[in-house]
Amino acid sequence: MSHPSPPPLGAGRIVAQSFGLLLAKFSTVFPMAFVPALALSLLNRAAWPAAPMAEGGEAAMPAVPSFGALMLGSLSMVLSYFVVGVLCLVALDAVIGKTHSVGQYARQAARHLLPIAVLGIVISVLAGLGFALLIVPGLYVVARFLPWVEAVVFENSGWRGLGRAQELTEGYRWQLAGAVLLMGVVIVGLAMLAGSALYAVENNFALSVLVESFVSAIYYALFAIFTALVYARLREVKEGVSVEQIAASIG
Repeated sequence: MSHPSPPPLGAGRIVAQSFGLLLAKFSTVFPMAFVPALALSLLNRAAWPAAPMAEGGEAAMPAVPSFGALMLGSLSMVLSYFVVGVLCLVALDAVIGKTHSVGQYARQAARHLLPIAVLGIVISVLAGLGFALLIVPGLYVVARFLPWVEAVVFENSGWRGLGRAQELTEGYRWQLAGAVLLMGVVIVGLAMLAGSALYAVENNFALSVLVESFVSAIYYALFAIFTALVYARLREVKEGVSVEQIAASIG
């Protein structure tokens, strides 16, 4: 007996909605992304300072990172996932036209900081290994666990966040992999444009940090909106839960 096909996810529509929501709610979402992006940019520069110039104007070989630099780099990665956790709360509020205070968003994400930190490192390692194996396995890993942050912050899934994400993405992983690839292409294009701007101001510390932070904020906001919309759509098609019901947990 054949099983009925699952309802379509509409992954391409979710990608388009992500950009539309970012533009429509830019004044709300962007400032909440820019401030932590600025802090993370400064932290990253402390962890990975630019290589000094060698004789002849060429960049010297970078030194082996110290233990302290590795720890700062790990802290930066953990904080990046925390920022995504805060912004996905902001994103679903924006969908239904509601707002909470920055403190309410931060407190809800902070309650889950430890699982976000540990699971974020696990996902980063798994995705990194997958992308090292000709990209496709990495896309599949990202798609398989895509809404794990949302599962943690909206459902209090804690250490079950990865398992809960797998439950939600089952049957839709290759569709999500395609959506992730499309988002990746767009983000790489934006990064290339940003690279030109960074090159133009590379000798000005303040301007280079501001440009880098601006680009990072766009990435954080876009990624958080995208994963929040994916999570909401999966809850809708699999469990009949509306965005309003999901967002009711915020606060």
